[in-house]
Amino acid sequence: LKNNQNLQFGWLSIYSATTDDDVRNGLKDFVNCYADWIKTTGKHIDDDQAKENLSKCQSDLDRMIANIDGILNKEENMQCFRLMNAAMFMQLWHKNTNDKESVRNTKITKDFYSTIYSSTTEQPAWRPFQLAFILLNLDGIIQHPDDDGWTKRNEYVDLVWFPTGGGKTE
Repeated sequence: LKNNQNLQFGWLSIYSATTDDDVRNGLKDFVNCYADWIKTTGKHIDDDQAKENLSKCQSDLDRMIANIDGILNKEENMQCFRLMNAAMFMQLWHKNTNDKESVRNTKITKDFYSTIYSSTTEQPAWRPFQLAFILLNLDGIIQHPDDDGWTKRNEYVDLVWFPTGGGKTE
């Protein structure tokens, strides 16, 4: 991944000065890394089962791109996406802050978190598979504009499985 900021909760949230277009472009850069991996991997395989699996990877990539372009292009949908990232940023900051007493005596506002975001050097971030899973499943919680009856979405069952310690809780 060329730019880790595309995975950062704060950068993707309402607390950064990032525009919705910046977020969309960052997400496209993220999925383009997956496209590059698919292309590179495809050059090195000749097994039919591996080719079939790579074809499924391409289908997932196409869905992620369609969800970014078709769902996150609407302002209210992008706002929900950015609020989700804001919630993750807040939760992890409060979990990790060592100065809990001063937080109790502080008026917590959007500016409070924006200041924390801009002054924090270590930015919490999604693991790539987590963000990919979210992008893949946007059409499961927000109706895609070209799927009137949700019929295309109902053809899918997406499952994320990793052994213990894989970050599923986030």
